[in-house]
Amino acid sequence: MPSSPKFTAAEWDAWIDQFLVSGLTQSTFCEREGLSRFVFARHYRRSDKFAGTRRAPRSKKSEVKASAFRPVQRKATAMLDQHVCEDVILHIGQDVRLQCSASVGIEAIIRLTREARS
Repeated sequence: MPSSPKFTAAEWDAWIDQFLVSGLTQSTFCEREGLSRFVFARHYRRSDKFAGTRRAPRSKKSEVKASAFRPVQRKATAMLDQHVCEDVILHIGQDVRLQCSASVGIEAIIRLTREARS
């Protein structure tokens, strides 16, 4: 993998101009010019010439670790018989198993099932 030498902001700006004019993909352009695609992509995303979408910066207070588990907000629903303590288990394909208490509302189960399938 080619490594990129350190360039000034003006030099990166010139590389980005050449890339935009070339009509090539980032991978092809970087391979042809001997640049690291990852370093180039980082500079391109941060430039004013970037035509894609940027993620909004995350605030440190709201950072949440990624997890496959989703919290369920319970809505006011009719209460089930207190003696019911069975679990509902749904298998979605080979990789996903959704297991929750039978007391969870059907709307929450449907929402989780749809989210797991996407």
